[in-house]
Amino acid sequence: MNHQQSQYPHQKGHRDEQWNFAPISYINPSFPLYLTKTSNSIIARRTLDGFQISNIIIRNMQNVIAIDWDSKTGKYLTINFDDGTFRIYDIFQDGKLITLVRPQRNLLDIHRKTKVDNAIWDRLIILNSIQELEFNHDITKLMPTLIKFVKDSTNIYIVPYSHNEKQNIWREFQPVSSYKPISTNMDAIDMTTNQEVEKSMRYLDLHIIHVIDPDCFTIAINGTYQINLVRKTINTTNRNKIVRILKSTVHGVYHCFHENGSIRSLYFSHFTSSTLHVELLEIFMEINEMIKYFQYHLDLINKHLLKTFTDFLYPTIFEEKQNGGGNSMLQQLKLSLLSGEMSEELIEWLTLSIGEKNLKKWKRLSEELYSKSIQIFSLALIPACELTLLLSQKCLAILNAIEIEKKARIRAKSKLSTNSTHTNIELNSRQDKILTEFSPSFLELIEILQKFGSRCLQNLRKISYIEKQSSLFLKWLQEMIFHALDEDHVPKLDTYSNPIICLDLSNFLNKLIVLSTDKNKEDREEDQNPLVNDDDENELFCSMEETTTMLQRINYLSRSIDEKGIQPTLQQCLYLGPNIQFITEREFDPSKEITVKDVVKVLNGSILLYLLQVKSLDSRDLFYVGTINVVDLKPICHPKLIQFPLTSNEIINITDVQLLTDIKLVSTNSNNNDDDSMIDEIGPFFNLFIMFDTVSSMNNREVNSKIWYRIRKSNEHYGVVSTELIPDLSNVFAN
Repeated sequence: MNHQQSQYPHQKGHRDEQWNFAPISYINPSFPLYLTKTSNSIIARRTLDGFQISNIIIRNMQNVIAIDWDSKTGKYLTINFDDGTFRIYDIFQDGKLITLVRPQRNLLDIHRKTKVDNAIWDRLIILNSIQELEFNHDITKLMPTLIKFVKDSTNIYIVPYSHNEKQNIWREFQPVSSYKPISTNMDAIDMTTNQEVEKSMRYLDLHIIHVIDPDCFTIAINGTYQINLVRKTINTTNRNKIVRILKSTVHGVYHCFHENGSIRSLYFSHFTSSTLHVELLEIFMEINEMIKYFQYHLDLINKHLLKTFTDFLYPTIFEEKQNGGGNSMLQQLKLSLLSGEMSEELIEWLTLSIGEKNLKKWKRLSEELYSKSIQIFSLALIPACELTLLLSQKCLAILNAIEIEKKARIRAKSKLSTNSTHTNIELNSRQDKILTEFSPSFLELIEILQKFGSRCLQNLRKISYIEKQSSLFLKWLQEMIFHALDEDHVPKLDTYSNPIICLDLSNFLNKLIVLSTDKNKEDREEDQNPLVNDDDENELFCSMEETTTMLQRINYLSRSIDEKGIQPTLQQCLYLGPNIQFITEREFDPSKEITVKDVVKVLNGSILLYLLQVKSLDSRDLFYVGTINVVDLKPICHPKLIQFPLTSNEIINITDVQLLTDIKLVSTNSNNNDDDSMIDEIGPFFNLFIMFDTVSSMNNREVNSKIWYRIRKSNEHYGVVSTELIPDLSNVFAN
């Protein structure tokens, strides 16, 4: 015992962030790093010497409910807040914020004051089965790769497009491979080399968030999609705060430990073993990303290209004057086209109001508007529309396949039932209900996508035609300005010998005249672009209103399909277990107030060790430790009382209690296990300590002191634990 105690020097006088101890979840699973927490920051330090690697500033530390390392790479850290949001940081870039996710909790929109009490981040492995073969030819993989138009301060250029660009930064470890049938059977995988196994693995990033009231779970998948799990029957005991969410040794199972000593389990195993459900989720997430892709590029045209051109054209060309302004000058310009003569007023307007400088800017903005819009429609919107149409049809087919598969299972089970006919009819009608509700919306979505694609083609043709007219007009206008400046100028564009050119110029001038007249109409809506006229023949640009309206309808139908079809289908694969009370009444008097303080994994994750706080009849705080089996959640070691040292100093209050682990022992005795919440074994002890912050009465004054215990394991009885005081660390006796 003395040898063990000598490893832990006296810590009195050190600040909390300088200790060798930290909560179990603060230890990095892949690198020799650990976290410390101050009043306004979370600091990542090196285990060897405590050197600061990064510092993450937190505005209000009380809002932080959970901190989780990236269990696969150890590079990223997620911090969950009590409003349901979570932020992911890159520790090796000085705590740079990578992404911020705000789950759209539909249930919580009504309950704005509802708080989140706990969360966990896990990367759920999905294995591709090499032996399983299916005829599932994905034609979308043969389509051209999408591109994305991005704008900086000076130009718009093309970059490669990837789905969920922000999410791909922190999910970049995942190997890129084509979709294959999925299985969770490890034996079905050819375990020849670790590299082959790694390539066959795929992951779903799960952020499981629990809300206290209403009692529900929100699962954010890959940071983009959300599933809500709510109990149909509300039980007030379930509303108790969750103190810890831990992964089970069973794949896809998570145990939620409540303060009142109950456990609930979340089961994802059926979901990860279903090829159709995983593929349905991935395809629908891709459809949602395509809708964002549409909106982004339409905004690029409306809010950047079109707005910039409009902001230049109206004050410069259509400026108002006492003599009629730009409208009068444009009419005189049309007369000059027909007669070949220019008035003094027109010459002054061409040389002073427009001039060569404004003409060059007009050319540049016009060329950018039309050419970039043509590229956006032809290279981005139309290919994306074709892809989304195929994805929607495939998504509907998968939903139908899932329903057919369910009916087949129901019929097989109903044959074994005593009332098979009644059961078969009842369950078939229940399965048909989901498909009946969302099928019309899906068919309408496919129809709107077809119309959206047709509208994009129409816009493309119209912009191409207007671009030719605009280019011809600006060449002719340049000749007019040169002629106004120099009467001897010889025009390069012959408008009189070619009647088609003259007609095109006249039509384009008519558009300018109509638009300059309509710009002062009182009934024009503020958000309506002045270059778009009610008459299609008098537009300087295609009407984007109908295209935007179609996209809004597509977005609405997508949400409706998600609510009526996708969510219920996926929820059927997720199971929220009942409450299991692992602290029984025979162990404690029901009148006593029991609070679970913390739960951790020990003995290679096969056993869960918990720490209890019990209010005695005389209002004193008593603390117990015990263990339960991680598989069946049955007690192994019943709660054992922690005996505080006998001393004349009276403990007035216990302000805090924590389960901690020694950081350096983790680094030297690491078993390279991916589970960041598992405790190492060191001789007859665990690398697990209990620290009590106490207020004691010493010499008629109150003194803050600490009492330390170490968890001892029994060699004779598997899973039986006890506590042992560490005097070298405890300073309750200090004078």
